[in-house]
Parts: sequence; structure tokens; C-alpha cells
Amino acid sequence: MKIKYLIIVILLISCSNSKERPTNVIIERSIVNSLNDTLFTEKNLIADSIIYSVMIVNTDEYDSWSSFRLRNMNQIKIVSEIFDKIYAGEIIAYEYHENRPLSIDEVKQLENRSDFSRELIEEIMFEESWFYSPETNTFHKEVYSLVFAYATYTDDGVRKDALKAAFKIYLKKQSSG
Repeated sequence: MKIKYLIIVILLISCSNSKERPTNVIIERSIVNSLNDTLFTEKNLIADSIIYSVMIVNTDEYDSWSSFRLRNMNQIKIVSEIFDKIYAGEIIAYEYHENRPLSIDEVKQLENRSDFSRELIEEIMFEESWFYSPETNTFHKEVYSLVFAYATYTDDGVRKDALKAAFKIYLKKQSSG
């Protein structure tokens, strides 16, 4: 099966346009400094509490689309910064299924488990609201929480298809119930 997939990929690459895509493209980004802007109000709310997952690590070496999409993703940085904030007491981690606060010791126990490491975190599930202003053609996302999900393996070291939730964090004051 992998051989067929590889042949198809090679054919697609050889038949595609020979112009290479630039790898170091800098995209101009604008940052919203203040949310008390009147553009991001209930009137412009297009999605409230939308929940979706984003892969942050490409686990398939043949998936060039994911490699391209994740070329600027710094998995180690986001994971380390969240863990650092938890250990500093600036963010509270919550058990995903029960939504109960985890102590710092419980987070340390997670890190000490044989089936877990920060490098195994491959996905982030976001809960957020989306705002769109047709007047200015501006789109804004306000993230409320995120869940880190990590890869699991069999005793033989074979990667399972399912990911497992590590914990949930809330990024702004909101009722956790």
C-alpha cells in the first residue's frame, strides 16, 4: 500500500509545475491590541464556543501538505511555555474528562509517566469564538481554552491511532462548568 502511495506521490511531483514554492515567505500580519474595539461585538459574532483540533506535528513523512502547513510551527515552544506557566502557578491545568483542577504535583506525575513526554504532544484542541467585521474585512478569533493531546503506543512501540488528552487549560477567566 505504501509503495502505491509513494508511486502516486512521485508521479504527482514529477507532473507538477517545476516552479518551487519559496520556503522563507514572510507574511504580513496585523495584531489586534485591544478587544474593546467596537468591531468585535455580539453583532459580529459568527461562531461562539466552536471546538476543533489542530495537528501541531506531522507524523507522516509522506504527507507533504502537512509538512508545508506546519513548517513554521514551534511545538516545543508552545508546549514548554504552557508547562512553565502551570509550574509557576500562572495557569491551572484541568483534568479533561472531569474538568477538575489538577495540582502541580499531578501535572508532574503526568510528566513522569512512562507513556508520556512533551515531545509526544501532537495536537491542540481549541475552544474559541470567531468574529468577522464586514465593514473592515477583519476576522478575529478569541481562544478560551485548549487541550493538549499526545500520541499513545502499544507495548511493542507501535503508534496507536488514538490520541489521549493530557489536560485542559483556560486562557481567560471564564466559568469552567
